Amino acid sequence: MTETDPVVPLVVVVDDEPETQRTVFRHAPPERARFEILSPDEVDEEVLNSADLVMVDYVIDNWEARDNTPRLGLRPGNGIALTAVLREHAGRLENPTGFALNTGKPGALWLTPAETRTHLIARNYNLEWVFLKSDGDQNIRQAISLASAIRRLPPTWPGDDHARATYLVQRLLGLMRGTDEDSRPPWTSMALSDVESCRPPLTELAERNHGLLFLRWLLQRILPYPCFLYDSHRLAARLRVSHACLKGALVGELGDWLRPYIFQGVLQDFAGDRWWRSGVEYALWEITGGLSVTAGDLREELSRRANVELRPALAADPIICIDENYQVLDEALSLGQVVRIQPDDWPSYASQAWTTIELAKQHPRLRAMVLDEGQDQLSNPDDQAPCTEAQT
Repeated sequence: MTETDPVVPLVVVVDDEPETQRTVFRHAPPERARFEILSPDEVDEEVLNSADLVMVDYVIDNWEARDNTPRLGLRPGNGIALTAVLREHAGRLENPTGFALNTGKPGALWLTPAETRTHLIARNYNLEWVFLKSDGDQNIRQAISLASAIRRLPPTWPGDDHARATYLVQRLLGLMRGTDEDSRPPWTSMALSDVESCRPPLTELAERNHGLLFLRWLLQRILPYPCFLYDSHRLAARLRVSHACLKGALVGELGDWLRPYIFQGVLQDFAGDRWWRSGVEYALWEITGGLSVTAGDLREELSRRANVELRPALAADPIICIDENYQVLDEALSLGQVVRIQPDDWPSYASQAWTTIELAKQHPRLRAMVLDEGQDQLSNPDDQAPCTEAQT
């Protein structure tokens, strides 16, 4: 391995066809991260101690040294087994090292197609993340984001000191930029309360793996679900405007107005922009003077600040829904079009999950998740309430 810049994170990609992966990662910006592409035989203790993130290929067919040994215990059959071995060695070293799988065959990791959500696969196999080779440039961006986050972890997580751990979490989440409380935004207390309600690992559990468990919590239990951060869909629903219209307005003056509330902690660029829910609520409280206003009045004020006319959401009280693959639908719907569901892995602290009545009828797995109170809406379509259009 070549000597690396101590400031720039190092991503080690382990693959039985390293030349192919060198082609994939050759466009990675060197000023943001270093990528070392190695065969399984080239990974040693020095590599693990230098790496921030190790991405291991799932299918390892071309490994002569492994195939030639008669000892079963020295023949990890795939990247999951190899990752487990490497993680055990890395756990004895001085720096935190994250592990991820790099695969072109996600179906081999999860039996049900609708469950091929990478954060669930990662959680199931004791990994920080699972990268799909088909994602190309997105993998580079996310690998850099994850490696950079790991680089920001302390060598030792203060698991025996709750106050220090809480302070560290505030810094990692971007809620404290300076060295004292004066550097925190005024809505920080609300944000911290929201964070604590999602049960982040702060003490001995995080201490045992250098704080990697905290990053896993953010990656696997927060970013994929509606918690204390708004994605653009939930931000649009809260502002009662069309999602497509909001996306366009965010590149202009509305984005400038919302910038103080954008999530700027670790992994901020991993899954797209997020906004602090408490920050957005604080901003709305400020522009309305703490008074209750109609959706039309709010949209008018936001349009003035955005210097562009914002279209209303299709529903007066928009509800965000997911489809059969757990992907968020672009536009929110009204109460008469949706039913509440309870997916197996949905956190109890996340906002309620919803899908459309139409999708629940089409997909048996979705239908099975519908709560008892919504089953009648699936069997008696005449009882459905009509769609309520937003008032303009």
